[in-house]
Amino acid sequence: MAILGPSNNSYPATAEEVGYKNSESGIVFSEIRWFFTNACIYIWYLIKILFNRAERFEELACKRLDFLREEVFPKQLLVFLRSPIWHRRPLVKEILVESSQICAILAENPASDEMLRMIYDLEYKGSSRIDQWFWSSLPGKALRDRLEFCSNWIYEKFVIPAIKTNGRIVDFGGSSAAYAIKALKGADVPSIQGFVWDTIDCDLESLKIGEKRAEEAGLFSVTNFREGNFMSRKSVLGRAQFGVLIGVLCGMDKRTAVFCLEKIKLHLAVDAELIVATLSSRAFPEDPFMFRVLCNVLGWKLRPKTEEEVKDIFQTAGWQIIGDIMSERTGEDGESVPGQYHIVHAKIAI
Repeated sequence: MAILGPSNNSYPATAEEVGYKNSESGIVFSEIRWFFTNACIYIWYLIKILFNRAERFEELACKRLDFLREEVFPKQLLVFLRSPIWHRRPLVKEILVESSQICAILAENPASDEMLRMIYDLEYKGSSRIDQWFWSSLPGKALRDRLEFCSNWIYEKFVIPAIKTNGRIVDFGGSSAAYAIKALKGADVPSIQGFVWDTIDCDLESLKIGEKRAEEAGLFSVTNFREGNFMSRKSVLGRAQFGVLIGVLCGMDKRTAVFCLEKIKLHLAVDAELIVATLSSRAFPEDPFMFRVLCNVLGWKLRPKTEEEVKDIFQTAGWQIIGDIMSERTGEDGESVPGQYHIVHAKIAI
């Protein structure tokens, strides 16, 4: 009979001891298998980088980052987060989800409007130091600057002309209508006749929140909220003069982004104009720590694009870019300077 106890103990091993040993061996084997699998993923990413075929979030995953300076994280995570391999451990994601309201939201739904509402809120203090880290980061500030810049631009370029012609703006994926509410704050709503800001999104809960916020802001009569997939013909409700597409292309590769830009033409008049904001390739280098957490740990497959890639997508989809590509960031002279978002004004190419 097998003896699993110490050498000076002649008693046979109990069932509990056998189970413990088997469990311990299983854990070791599981750890070895996990490390081998993720080491292979790491090597595969390196090969893709070598042949210039890697996604930017894959390139970021292969970097070793000095997370030791990011003091908001539990100490046991810092060594894992800095590593090109060990940041993938399920334990890392579990601890972040338990420690941060924003991480918990993004782990369930990366493209969450709830997260955006928190980041947009100037009075948000966060339920933890990690949440405050998200809010105060460069990407967090870029989101608030994007809201400010795009809303002001939309009011001047789209809202004023649309009001004069009893026109319509379609906000594709507008969720809780952050841009509608901010852009329309300067409008004299009681005097407006015929104009409407039409928001269409798949997220019914966010649409209900937007509807409530619009009512509280006195904009109920000039806003409309519809549940639906704007890339489906079923969602078309006439042809609008203006379109808004903020943040939707951030997670799309070229093929999907082209498809999206082609499909939204169904909602727009032949001479319609569009504003688009999508993540710039400058974003990852500016704050690799934030995007390590967002992309490599929480699994948000963001696809930042260069300006040339953006131009190529619009040209392929049959859109003509009007003027220079803008950003959410302004210089001392008030002019747009390169930031974390490409902001594009375009019209359908004839």
